[in-house]
Amino acid sequence: MDDYEYDKMAIVGRGAFGTVYLGRKGSGEKVILKQIVIDHMNEQELETSLREVKVMSLLDHPHIIKYYDSFVSEGLLTIVMEFATKGTLYEYLLKQKDVLLPQEIILNLFAQLCLALQHIHSKRILHRDITTRNILLTGCHGQIVKLTDFGISKVLTSRNKTASVVGTPCYLSPELCEGKLYGTHSDVWALGCVLYNMCTLRQAFQAQTLGGLVYQIMNESIVPVSEKYDQGVMEMLQLMLDRDPLNRPSVSALLSHRLLAPVVYTVITGLGCLLKSRHKSLEEDSQAKFYWDV
Repeated sequence: MDDYEYDKMAIVGRGAFGTVYLGRKGSGEKVILKQIVIDHMNEQELETSLREVKVMSLLDHPHIIKYYDSFVSEGLLTIVMEFATKGTLYEYLLKQKDVLLPQEIILNLFAQLCLALQHIHSKRILHRDITTRNILLTGCHGQIVKLTDFGISKVLTSRNKTASVVGTPCYLSPELCEGKLYGTHSDVWALGCVLYNMCTLRQAFQAQTLGGLVYQIMNESIVPVSEKYDQGVMEMLQLMLDRDPLNRPSVSALLSHRLLAPVVYTVITGLGCLLKSRHKSLEEDSQAKFYWDV
């Protein structure tokens, strides 16, 4: 399929290697067109771009952004993917100001995210950059989660861990800060950071310098979440944010937690979309102002 089969409607992101467009198929369906300039890339940069295509083509899950197509034309690699209508979780949390989210909304979003990551890990893939900016929202009241951005994901072969240090600093696990191997439990740490962000509207670990941030991750305990939440929320956070990766639960174990298991049922059966919440629904963003990186 070639780029002339898509109409470019608006630019929604720019980066060092290319541009992301909101586009439209011939059928009228809106899509995202991620165009990456590959002519002047070095071998490692090209490998990173092609990896995203490979990983996305391996994944088919209702809570992962759907891969439609990819092609090379005139020195550009174009990746065609699903368009999520309600922006990022990062934007959503910013709009909350200081108003904490209801527990039902947090657990509904988190259960979907866990199901997506469980699927990724079942394919022997590490995401390696789970952040609120890489979690998109769509559907009923913006309550359907779509995990995205697989540019630095790792497909595992004979080994079950990788030694490269990647990811967004605030979500780095202790083992990455020490230059140790990265495995599925490092994704679980980042997942814990996302849950903490949803519960408190702030980062689990933050500092003004990278050195200060590493110190926080390696030495400081998280501030407890509000008492308005069930103590099971704090239990899950303490499990996911255990500094010893061997003590962290797998995603499958998290899904069976007594607080999360009933929510998983509502998500799988489609009832999650029917939840009535007290939070303000996200407005449709016709300009698609997302935080896309290329």
